[in-house]
Amino acid sequence: MKDSHQNITTEIYNLSAQQYKKSSENFVFPGWMFEYFIHELSWQKILDVWCAFGRDVQKLRHLWYESYGIDISQNLINLSDNTIKKYLTLWDMSQLSDYYEHNSFSGVICSAVIVHIDKHVAEWVLQSVFHILKTSGVFFLTLKVNISFNCRKTIKIIDNLYNCHSTQ
Repeated sequence: MKDSHQNITTEIYNLSAQQYKKSSENFVFPGWMFEYFIHELSWQKILDVWCAFGRDVQKLRHLWYESYGIDISQNLINLSDNTIKKYLTLWDMSQLSDYYEHNSFSGVICSAVIVHIDKHVAEWVLQSVFHILKTSGVFFLTLKVNISFNCRKTIKIIDNLYNCHSTQ
């Protein structure tokens, strides 16, 4: 399923890659969210969806996690550190299950990603994430909430997908 907004989003990130990297390369997740996520995984395989220039992939690799990233912006991937570039792939997140096998990852990171996706494609994307996530895997999802965002509906969709995934 194709996201009607993706071409625009890709173009924006390709045009602003340098500025985006400069503004986000020192970002730290609030509280202990990220530490809790990686603690639950015990050095297992992790995918960072829309990894940009691979900041979190690099952090995880320094902590000895087998981590990989995908992004829709070739310009952002080109800005990655040469030591991790080989772990980053240009790929559409709505087609994760076309690229990765079922149960491929113990952890998946989607940090401020869902907000960039057409609402009609979001459920498909989340199903794709759960397809590649192991049954006992951990899904790290962060959202940028605004007034028009229906958080309860999103949580319900995620809960339904999780319950569906855990019974397979």
